[in-house]
Amino acid sequence: MPIIRPGLSTLQARIQADMRARIEGAQPALRRSVLGTIATAIAAAVHGLYGYIQQLSTQAVPYTATDADLERWASLWSVGRRSPTIATGGIVITGAAGAAVPAETSLQSQMGTEYRTTAAVVIGGGGSVPASIVAQVTGSIGNQPAAVVLSFVSPVLGVDALASVDPNGLNGGSDREDDESLRARLKERISNPPHGGSAADYVDWALDAPGITRAWVFPLYLGAGNVRVYVADDSYVGSALASAGTVATAQAYLDSVRPVTGDVDVVAPNRQPVNVRVTLGPDTPAIRAAVTASLADLFMREAAPEGTIPRTHIAQAISDAAGEYDHNLILPAANVTAGAGAILTLGTLTWV
Repeated sequence: MPIIRPGLSTLQARIQADMRARIEGAQPALRRSVLGTIATAIAAAVHGLYGYIQQLSTQAVPYTATDADLERWASLWSVGRRSPTIATGGIVITGAAGAAVPAETSLQSQMGTEYRTTAAVVIGGGGSVPASIVAQVTGSIGNQPAAVVLSFVSPVLGVDALASVDPNGLNGGSDREDDESLRARLKERISNPPHGGSAADYVDWALDAPGITRAWVFPLYLGAGNVRVYVADDSYVGSALASAGTVATAQAYLDSVRPVTGDVDVVAPNRQPVNVRVTLGPDTPAIRAAVTASLADLFMREAAPEGTIPRTHIAQAISDAAGEYDHNLILPAANVTAGAGAILTLGTLTWV
C-alpha cells in the first residue's frame, strides 16, 4: 500500500489539535502563540520525515525503484543498465587531388557534435575520397542521416570546408538506458529466470548487449545446436535493423555467455517495407497522423523476422486511430509475410 504524505497544513492542524487536547487553555492557533510556532516547526519536520519514508517505500521494491536503487535491484538478477554507445559511419570529403586529411581530424555538425576521422586519407583524381569517422560523444546525438553536412573544425590545405555523410548515415549511437527499459528487462528476467540456454535466455542476453532494443530467437535455425538470434537497434536507419558494429558487439557478448555447446549467430534482419494504400473517412491531417502512428505501433509490436502480419490487423490498427470513422484498405490486399532474413516494416502510406 503506498505511503500517503499529509500536507503541511494538515500536519500543523493535527499537532495544534493535540496541543489543545493535552495542554489546558492552550491556544496554538493564535497568531503570536509560542505553541503555534512550535506546532509549525514540528509539522515541517514531520512533513520531511513523511517524504523520506515515502521515498524509501518507492525504492523498497524493484517495480517502483529508480536510478541507483533500481540498478542495485537489477544487479541481484545479473541485469545491468545498458551503457551509451558511440555513433560511427562514413563521410565523403572533397577537394584538390592529392590533398591529405590526417587521422584524428575534427569535424562538427551544425548542432556542434564533434567527430574525428579514424584514419588518414588522400583525395583521389576524382576530387573526392571516403573517410570513416567516429563521434566524440556517446548517445543518439551522434547519429546523422545521409547527406547531412559536417564542417571541418580547422581548415585542411586543399580540402573543401564541408563534407557530407555518406548514404549509410552515421549510426550506432544509443543513449544510456532509461529506468523504464531497465525495469522491463528486470521484470522479464524475474518472470523468466535463466534455464541454461532456453530461448528466453538468448533473448535476455541479446537485450543485455549495448544498443540492442529488440531481439528474437530461432532455435535449430541451421540445424542441431544452432541458434539464430535476430537483433534490432531501433535508432538505426540503414537497410537492416542494426549496424554491423552493433551486431558484432552483440555476437561477442552472446559468445561470452552462451552454453559451451551452443552455436549462436547474431543477425540484423533486413527491412521489408509494407506499403499501405487507404481511403479515410473523414480525411484530415490530424487523422492521417493518428493512422500513421497507429500503424507504426502495430509494426513495432507485431513484426518479427520472417513473420506474418495479417491484413485484418492492419485494418484494425487504422480503425484504432483517433478520429477515424471509416476507411477502405486497398493495399495490402492480403496477409504479408517477411522473406528469409527479413522483417516487415511500415513502408509508404498513400491516401486516396
